[in-house]
Amino acid sequence: MEVTADIDRSFDRLAARLDAAIAVSYTLLAEKLLDPALPDTAELRAPYQKADWRPSATLLQEDAQVSSWLIKLLPVFAKAVRSVPVEHRTPFIRATTKFIFSLIGQKVLSLDDSNSKPSSPCCIHAICAEQLYLDIHLFMLLIGAHSDDSLIDAAVKLCDSAFQMASRNLPENLSLHPEDWFDRRARKLLSQYAIIL
Repeated sequence: MEVTADIDRSFDRLAARLDAAIAVSYTLLAEKLLDPALPDTAELRAPYQKADWRPSATLLQEDAQVSSWLIKLLPVFAKAVRSVPVEHRTPFIRATTKFIFSLIGQKVLSLDDSNSKPSSPCCIHAICAEQLYLDIHLFMLLIGAHSDDSLIDAAVKLCDSAFQMASRNLPENLSLHPEDWFDRRARKLLSQYAIIL
């Protein structure tokens, strides 16, 4: 019995290491395939910096678009997905999404992976947080059924962090757009971009 239990534990450890190695491989592949469209830090942060935004200003308009870096990235991402064998697409999409969310967390929200607390925030106004929410919501709609609980949790954490930062400068008379507004806008934009994985 003890020998069998030791073998099972060894197998589980080996399987865990193998899964981790595969995940790293998908991430490296994602970085290589997306490299032509990956934004630098300044480009990634730009849509979420509104130094001239006033507390009395409006939020995202009805014709709001997703950020320019994401518009450039989406067709490259879709092409990369199509280049991967069908049986590997879901883990590739998950690894790529995790990589993109990690970039946002580190370069936009300055999240420390060890404790997920912002140190030098970028999203300090409501309109910036709404822009980030729209971008992430559209991306999650795009990957659809390829998502999993860990990606949903990551998306929620990014959005929550952005809105927590913005809430410090949110005047009492300014109400954020409701969640269904972002869903409608993201779905409309996704249909306009006509990008399918």
